[in-house]
Amino acid sequence: MSGISRFLPKRAGISPDLPARAGVSGNLPTHAGAPGDRGERHRMCADAMCNEFQDLVNAEVAARRDRLGLRAAFAEVARTLGFTARRVRACWHHEVRAVTLLEWQAVRDLGARRLAQEERRLQREDALIRQRLEAIRQRQAALRDLL
Repeated sequence: MSGISRFLPKRAGISPDLPARAGVSGNLPTHAGAPGDRGERHRMCADAMCNEFQDLVNAEVAARRDRLGLRAAFAEVARTLGFTARRVRACWHHEVRAVTLLEWQAVRDLGARRLAQEERRLQREDALIRQRLEAIRQRQAALRDLL
């Protein structure tokens, strides 16, 4: 007899050889929300969060790299986010192991500001293109009237 079965009274009706008699193994399937599984899910979630964090920081560095160079881009992103240049460089090389909530929020806020700036730039560009297109149409209409 092994396990808890030796402590159960005979009148409980539980026999120590129950799994063998029933034709099943003693190993029961684990349930998805088991505590051991939670740690694995948490680690996978944390890894995904670290990867996304590093990717967002890298996008900010890449947006400045051509204009400033890599070292200056690290410094500017670090200054903007309130990080150290070493932390930004660690993101660039995918060396970050943990991310704090404040770091995550800072990167998300910077990304949102950069996207808003890009949207405004594209709207201005769209307006200029529409003006040029309208000017071309007016010239074509004037040329048609002359012919």
